[in-house]
Amino acid sequence: MALIDEVRFALTRVSSTLDTAVETELQRYVDAAILDLTETTDIISFTALTADALQREAVIAYCLYSFEKDTARKEKYKVAYDDLKTKMLMSSHYSTLGAVEEGG
Repeated sequence: MALIDEVRFALTRVSSTLDTAVETELQRYVDAAILDLTETTDIISFTALTADALQREAVIAYCLYSFEKDTARKEKYKVAYDDLKTKMLMSSHYSTLGAVEEGG
């Protein structure tokens, strides 16, 4: 399943309907999530086509956080996103920083 479809599915699970404005913005939010993960940190670059499970979950959490209107749920998704981002930063698989920390 394409990453954009996974995001759409996740959004429809928390909101029974997606309005047209949200639907047209999905790709922008997926792109913004990838950009946030790869340009604002030391996480190795990836695309929607090359994303693995952890990267996909981070993108989904970012989109859920961005679209959520309920403050408590919004915070839950933000925490999940930050946790996934931190895990990638600490792993040598995703980050050169992780390689330094793991190596000692």
